[in-house]
Amino acid sequence: DECISHTPSGVDFYEKRARLLKRSGLTAAAADTMDAARQLDLADRYINNKATKYLLRAGRIEEARVTAALFTRPEAGDAELHLKEMQAHWYELEVGAALARRPEERETLWRALKPLLLHSRAAAVEKRAYAALASLCSQGPSSFDADLVETVAQCPARVPARCARLRCMLVLVETRGADVATELVSEAALCVKDANAKARRAAFDVLDAMTRALDPSHLLRVLVAGLAARTPHARSAALAALARVVFRARAADLDLLRAACLVLRHDKAREVAKAALGLVAVLLATLDDASLEPTLTDLVASLLAWAPEKKARFRTRVKSLLRKLCRRFGYESIKSLVPRDDEPLVAHLRKVDDRSKKKRRRAAASRHERPGDDDDDDDEQYFRDDDDDDESEDLENVEVKEDGRILVTSEEDQPRKPDPPPPKIAAAKRRRPSHLKGKQATAAKRRASLKGDATKPGKLLPYDWKPLADVVKSAKRRKLR
Repeated sequence: DECISHTPSGVDFYEKRARLLKRSGLTAAAADTMDAARQLDLADRYINNKATKYLLRAGRIEEARVTAALFTRPEAGDAELHLKEMQAHWYELEVGAALARRPEERETLWRALKPLLLHSRAAAVEKRAYAALASLCSQGPSSFDADLVETVAQCPARVPARCARLRCMLVLVETRGADVATELVSEAALCVKDANAKARRAAFDVLDAMTRALDPSHLLRVLVAGLAARTPHARSAALAALARVVFRARAADLDLLRAACLVLRHDKAREVAKAALGLVAVLLATLDDASLEPTLTDLVASLLAWAPEKKARFRTRVKSLLRKLCRRFGYESIKSLVPRDDEPLVAHLRKVDDRSKKKRRRAAASRHERPGDDDDDDDEQYFRDDDDDDESEDLENVEVKEDGRILVTSEEDQPRKPDPPPPKIAAAKRRRPSHLKGKQATAAKRRASLKGDATKPGKLLPYDWKPLADVVKSAKRRKLR
């Protein structure tokens, strides 16, 4: 405002003020300010287009049409037809969005979008149709909601338009609630394993919205039915969706743990086993010891079924889960549940854990620098407290990646940093042979400096050269002779 009062004819100051008002949500005041900037310079096409866009976003469609017609040719006839011939797509999109915000025009827009969703064969058109439908659904409930939900549930989406469809589903679940969520659960769960990272992220967002809209126990029962699918892809997608819902709702159930154990024992697909191990990790971080203890025998046997598998880091995942169980229930109790052939694995885990404890004790002792005293009881209490802290680190850090994957890790699970590469050893410099003198030494030095075939014994030199001073001297000697 100070800049405008100082220089009232500055168009840039008005434009900046309009942008700030738009960011604050004051669309009507932003449109007035941008229109005032347009009137300061009537020959500027850019500021005229910005004023048209701001007027459309404020819902003043007639004023925007008059403003846009100022830079069209009168002999072209209708201004909007002229803008269409000039391929001003931004104007058509803004007009459509402005009409979609009018309650009386929403049903007309839906009737135009429905055939595009059902019968369109162009992926670009389908993506735009879903984007427009998401904008239409964000305006709130309408009279055609039943037809809209039925159409979205029935019409299939092409692969390029899948992400746009999931975003539309997200808006539907957030605005319509449980009525829509139940019909779209299966598609959201399948898209969790989509090849596109953006589609996976959108699918996880839809599952989070469904967790808030539905009863978590009901949603888990619906997703458990996916474990009976025919393809490993569908079964692994159901397990990944279950892990996400359990993580968001903190609604763990022993039946889920038993189902994961059954999958680990009887399903031989690596893709399914990997998802089942992820679900077990989330359940271990959610359930308490009293709930886990009745299923401990079945759980340990199911994990050991995949311990010999070395591909896809299965053995590392199983060792990580067994280590967590050993820390919570003790190594002796877990060792009693393990077959004799797998007892060395538990012994190895205990040895590694003891080594890490000793390292932490040394680091803590050197860090605290306790004053020297001969009281063994204090030392024992000091290290006992360290043991208690170590056991309290039981429930591992839970992290959600950008693509929606859930990682339950501990310090020992972190990948080891690779050793630094050895320093490059400088090549020894070739020294001039000490037993050669004069021209022989110069020739030897020249041969050492040459590359390629020149350094190979018995091969011809690629080229030879002589200093110009030597040529001149030899010519002078011949003349003198």
